[in-house]
Amino acid sequence: EQGRLAVQDQTGAHQTQTALPITL
Repeated sequence: EQGRLAVQDQTGAHQTQTALPITL
């Protein structure tokens, strides 16, 4: 479970970092 949560966090962070420059 910890491994899956870590992967989800990394994916979410990537999506957020990608969305920020696009929004800006």
